[in-house]
Amino acid sequence: IRRARLGVDGKLFKAFDYNILLEFGGAGTDGAGTLQEAWLQYNYAPLKVKVGAFAPNVGLADVASTNGSLFSERPSGSELARGLAAADKRIALQVQTVGERYLISGAVTGAKTGDSATTDEQLGYVGRAVFIPFKGYDWLTHVGVNASKVASPAQATAGGPYAITVTDRPELRVDGTQLISSGAIDSEGARHYGFELAAQKKNFFIQGEYFDIALDRRNPAANVTDPKFKAWYVEGSWVLTGEARKYNLNNFAFDAPAVDKPFDPKKGQWGAWELAARYS
Repeated sequence: IRRARLGVDGKLFKAFDYNILLEFGGAGTDGAGTLQEAWLQYNYAPLKVKVGAFAPNVGLADVASTNGSLFSERPSGSELARGLAAADKRIALQVQTVGERYLISGAVTGAKTGDSATTDEQLGYVGRAVFIPFKGYDWLTHVGVNASKVASPAQATAGGPYAITVTDRPELRVDGTQLISSGAIDSEGARHYGFELAAQKKNFFIQGEYFDIALDRRNPAANVTDPKFKAWYVEGSWVLTGEARKYNLNNFAFDAPAVDKPFDPKKGQWGAWELAARYS
């Protein structure tokens, strides 16, 4: 089972949200449950302050719910970028402000829940700014930027390397095989910046992101350069049955369309069907 999550969420004293979530699935290695999320958020419109273990906001594909994403996995470029200082299970403090047409978010991040003990824990920063420049009754456009910085990589053993690995599994995961990997690079730090662009018109939708990733080597050998990586993707869909994907103003990302006519052949209703494609 790729994802099998059980948890509890709710509100406290009107101004607080909380979530505790366990993950029992995986990519070919189902086993004992692990802590996916455990956070508390204070809401004072338009400000939101979240602390705990969660996935900090650092991109369009990153923040979209996996329950409503076009495919079962995020694009590789998004996974490579979010893996530096964000991603699932990251322990962080995040501050976010949301308006009718904009979102600005920033976070200080550390290790992930379940990480092996380290001599020196990672310290990082992530940020995202999004704007809706144009919108109408049944259409909108989305532009955004995102970035992250690993200020201090983790050190697993005393005197050992401060290793950073840029890596991802295939976009259809059946096991733990890493399709892309830079290998562990002893680094002083790393950074990424990304650009977001999306548009929706009724039941048509398209989005894409571009990422630039760079690592700073620690004590490099002579004539050895710092590694840099670039990644991008474009994906889109056409909902054949006419429903439109929902634009979520809580995180400025797209969710699955609502099912206007639940599957019931006796009534001539066939649910919602979507044709999707991605190139990354």
